[in-house]
This record gives sequence, structure tokens and C-alpha cells, in this order.
Amino acid sequence: MKTGTISSSTKKGKHVTSHRELFVLDNGGVFIDTPGMREIGIADNASGLETTFNAIINLSDNCKFADCTHIQESGCAVLEAVETGEIDRATYENYLKMKR
Repeated sequence: MKTGTISSSTKKGKHVTSHRELFVLDNGGVFIDTPGMREIGIADNASGLETTFNAIINLSDNCKFADCTHIQESGCAVLEAVETGEIDRATYENYLKMKR
């Protein structure tokens, strides 16, 4: 990844990239290069989960137990969907990471 120097007049970084890029780190984290943006954040994680993982949220209504964690319970509709391929395993794993 290209980096630049700090401006002596503004004491801020200089733009050296012109496109957004996401880097997946070895520890599972991500680094996002967003030219022109100095900071970014997630305002409401709960509604973001519902929007991003809508299929999983909808399937959870069919779980045997209302308090199902979708990790090891018998009768879990989400786990069944992962096993049958209805839900992509990577999507399921990302859901669990974001739910923490």
C-alpha cells in the first residue's frame, strides 16, 4: 500500500491513493483505505446486522428455541441452512463475528 508524508503546514496526511480498497489482515480484522475520508464508524450495529444478514435473521424465526444462538443447538434453522448450502458458510461465520 502506498503511503505519503505528513504535511508540514497542516500536520495531516497527504493523499496518495485515489480509490477505496479493503485489506483483510492475518488476524481476521480489516483495514479500509478510503481516500478523502479521515474517519469512519458504525453508528448502529444492531440494525446493520438485520440489514446485512437478513436471510439469517428471517431463518432464525424457524429455530426450535427462541433463544437459539445458532452455534450448536438442535433444531436450529440457521445451522441447517448452512449445512444444506442455503446460507453460505462464510456469510454465517461473518454473522457470528459481527454478533459478538
